[in-house]
Amino acid sequence: MSNTSSKLAYCVLAAAAIATGSAHAQSISTSASISQFSYQLVDLDLTDNISPSILFTERDDSSSSSFTDAQTGKLTYQSIGTLGNTSASHAGGTASTSTDASNWGSTTLANATAPTRGTMQASTSHLERFRLSPNTGMIISALGTVSNDVSNPAIDSRGWAYFSLKGRLGDQEGQTPGEEMTFYQSYYARLTGTKTYTISAYLESGRTDGYGHLEFETNNVAAVISAVPEPETYAMLLAGLAMVGWCARRRKAAR
Repeated sequence: MSNTSSKLAYCVLAAAAIATGSAHAQSISTSASISQFSYQLVDLDLTDNISPSILFTERDDSSSSSFTDAQTGKLTYQSIGTLGNTSASHAGGTASTSTDASNWGSTTLANATAPTRGTMQASTSHLERFRLSPNTGMIISALGTVSNDVSNPAIDSRGWAYFSLKGRLGDQEGQTPGEEMTFYQSYYARLTGTKTYTISAYLESGRTDGYGHLEFETNNVAAVISAVPEPETYAMLLAGLAMVGWCARRRKAAR
């Protein structure tokens, strides 16, 4: 190969390197979780001869993971109505959930460089109904975490994570209570980063049994709708093409 040809090959390689230099891995990953859930009962009347107690009467757990193809609209979906794990995976990403008696979590990952793009979504929900003895306080605690990590995202990409806890305690079952205590706490993350929150709440019954419920939820999304190159990528590509043209002109002039 002539020296001139070698220079041209070098220029072409350099141009290719410039054009692809900004094409880092493009991905979005999100997660949401509620962990270390626990409660403590407090005797509010030491003279009533009633020991603090709680009776859980109903429990409902569900989880789902899904992937929706951005081009075809096809849905890949898995859900369960009990504690356990779910997962949905595709070339464009993964979604999964994991739940047990005191932890609920969901994660998603969308890959903008994959041939198939779309929306990953994962969610968990928990409902627990209970009866609380009279003159009893209930201290509720847990840890909640939301995470959103975006690495050089493509245009029309998004990611967010969310969890919430709420509770209610009244003095009559199945009716609008005369006295009621409630709490609601929720956290939402859209910007890149991870945040962990210490959650605490309090409910108490009156002179009669208290009837109430707890509801927990996690939900998160990672989506790549399109992988249109960013403006700086176009600039790099044009610069690379210009360098190829310059190399070709030099080769022609050298003949």
